[in-house]
Amino acid sequence: GFRIQLLTGPLPDCRRERSALRNATDLGIYLEPLSANYQVLIGDFRDSWSAEAERELWMDRFPNALVVPCSIELPPLAEPESTIAEPVERSGDWH
Repeated sequence: GFRIQLLTGPLPDCRRERSALRNATDLGIYLEPLSANYQVLIGDFRDSWSAEAERELWMDRFPNALVVPCSIELPPLAEPESTIAEPVERSGDWH
């Protein structure tokens, strides 16, 4: 899956930003080590298109935000419809 990396920096800065983000989004917020620094990541996206669309919404506040591949907590899939489609009269070659 994919997440959006909003910030990379020292641990105190990343903790402060993670705390502020808790009031700004319902997406998952993650603080992970990255070399000598830390990174703040948001979201659990199944595909890069969804992550990219969300990243665009954050660009004013985080102009260096990146979509990065990650192991994610899979978001739930939409519930399938419980009805079965009936064939339409005179459609197809089954007559």
